[in-house]
Amino acid sequence: MKMIKIVYQSETAGDRSSWSAPRWGSSSGARDWEMNRLFPIEQLAKHAGHRFQLAFAAEAAGLLTSLYSLKAQPSGSGLLMLADNEGRLEQARGILHDHYGADVRTQEPCIRYIGAEELQESIMRLSLTVQLEHMAEVQRDLKTRGADIPIVNVEPAWCAIKATAPLTALLGYSRTLSSLSGGIDRHYMVLSHYAPVPPDPGGAAA
Repeated sequence: MKMIKIVYQSETAGDRSSWSAPRWGSSSGARDWEMNRLFPIEQLAKHAGHRFQLAFAAEAAGLLTSLYSLKAQPSGSGLLMLADNEGRLEQARGILHDHYGADVRTQEPCIRYIGAEELQESIMRLSLTVQLEHMAEVQRDLKTRGADIPIVNVEPAWCAIKATAPLTALLGYSRTLSSLSGGIDRHYMVLSHYAPVPPDPGGAAA
């Protein structure tokens, strides 16, 4: 089951209906607003042997400072890890497990929706390279996830695919892609923009 968290837009943030990922080094006065939205997925980590989670979280945050595009927030509930994609959370979990072993426990990743009057979801940009024999199957799988595939470049033995898709449809995608490609692939995923959540068949927002 996918978990979502709604992050409400600040009343002082202005009109952000067409928000997209800002360039690094932006001097915008709404930097905090923008930085918060650079991290569309989060996960909470706890230590099974600590009665007070804040001490664990503060120490654990120090272990993750080398990770690019990950924000670690210690709290009394544990260490909240905000990331730019699911792969970054996997890296963080690996570091914590290497240090703490089985004592570190993580909740399921939670996708962060944003909104004030209109709920918006994160749309990710994908770049994939797979062997040509797997191209059709990979494309079919992407389409079942609601992906838009504007670019497909075909070489004699390889295929490069560029696509965009909602993050909600991409949880666990790296494992699926590895299975479809026989483990021979290259891919990366970054935040592209936020877009209004489409209505469900009944007419309500998802």
